[in-house]
Amino acid sequence: MAANRTAGVTIVTSTIRTKHMQDIFDNFERQLWPVKELIVIVNDNGIALRPYKELAARYGGVRVFRVDGSRNLGACLNYAVARARYPYVAKFDDDDYYAPRYLDEAMLLFAKKKADVVGKRSCYFFFPHRSLLLLRRTTVKPYGRCRRIAGATIMFRKRVFKKVAFSAKVAAGSDVRFVNACLRNGYKVFTSSSYNFAAYRRPNRKSHTWQVSEQRLLASKGAKIVRTADFKPYVERSLDQLPLPEALRPDDAGQAGGAQAWSGPAGAGLAYGGGARNGFANGLPNGAGKSAAGGAGNGAGNDQAKGVLAPFGRALSMRRRP
Repeated sequence: MAANRTAGVTIVTSTIRTKHMQDIFDNFERQLWPVKELIVIVNDNGIALRPYKELAARYGGVRVFRVDGSRNLGACLNYAVARARYPYVAKFDDDDYYAPRYLDEAMLLFAKKKADVVGKRSCYFFFPHRSLLLLRRTTVKPYGRCRRIAGATIMFRKRVFKKVAFSAKVAAGSDVRFVNACLRNGYKVFTSSSYNFAAYRRPNRKSHTWQVSEQRLLASKGAKIVRTADFKPYVERSLDQLPLPEALRPDDAGQAGGAQAWSGPAGAGLAYGGGARNGFANGLPNGAGKSAAGGAGNGAGNDQAKGVLAPFGRALSMRRRP
């Protein structure tokens, strides 16, 4: 079954930090999914709505609301979801990075796996103050069912909201409770790949909802770490570059090339052979060792791929001590 490119997605973001105002709009605008809207919830009575509404006027399909500062994140999300116009809802955090094809990848799971909830079990963390990128991996394979996903990556069918809402009672952990409630109600939760999303981590862990320490994150079992000031080449992937199983590959009817209809921005829509897909899955930066003939890591493309893979492989083995 082909994924329906006309199905709309409502992105919801709750915020209490004016410094991330532009980030919210950038994440929305960056998404290449064609039918989308953004609902911004300002959850601080001391923050003026006018700057948000003025910025929203420059974009199409953006609405801004205030929810009283005494209400928790779950209440803010419920308020936004109740006003969503589209059948799919994606929760975006105000301080993280969502790549251009983030929504596209999730929508494949809704269409082809009949998922009810989609998120990321393994994901990237970027520490800009240390120029470190961490891939925190789990044993759960991408594109399969799971029982836990990162809160910043929760996306679901709006019809789920008829039975399951976010907890309006807890100060933290409303996302975990939401996923658990979905599972109890028989909804299918799937994980996408680790690509196309990165969580930013600031030096002050208390400025995050999840107040895990840097030492604990960097010492995660099976973690891969690379030193870089620019995480995007490692994180961003077009659909052609993702390690998609054959059953998930796009096959949009009436559009030549199938996956090409879903490929990345201009210049990124090359067709990749199996060797290139394996290379990307192993952590090559986006664009390294590309071969339109179908095989970075094979034949003529191998030397080019080695030039990037060798130093990157050494960096990945570098573990930070807690």
